[in-house]
Amino acid sequence: MAACASILLLGSCNDLTDPLPGISGTYTYQSRSSDFVRLNRNGVITIDDFNRRTAAFTGTFDFVNDAGEHVTGGLLGSFVTRDHIYFRFLNSHFEFHEGSYALGRANGEIFFQGITYESSGSTFSLIRRLP
Repeated sequence: MAACASILLLGSCNDLTDPLPGISGTYTYQSRSSDFVRLNRNGVITIDDFNRRTAAFTGTFDFVNDAGEHVTGGLLGSFVTRDHIYFRFLNSHFEFHEGSYALGRANGEIFFQGITYESSGSTFSLIRRLP
């Protein structure tokens, strides 16, 4: 316990007695890819975090990609650490978003999960919209 207490001072150990950062809200979502036109997206993500003492969150997404497809659905995500999130769109079993999160903003990369977990070379950003 003492080790965790000293780590808590550094902000990298969470025994879920302290709430995680508030992530609930509506975000502008953009992703960019030079290799995959369907990963060039502009839209909105809404995240619901019903219990900040758990790492998991859910939400919805609505975006249009550069191929002209309008895509909507649900998402499932989690805090990996207090400042790092991971999520996936539920209609895509092989595509994952990982990125840093702080103060209503996230920036990161999109990965593909096949036999291996590999970078797509695509980036994404989330910016919380004001109410």
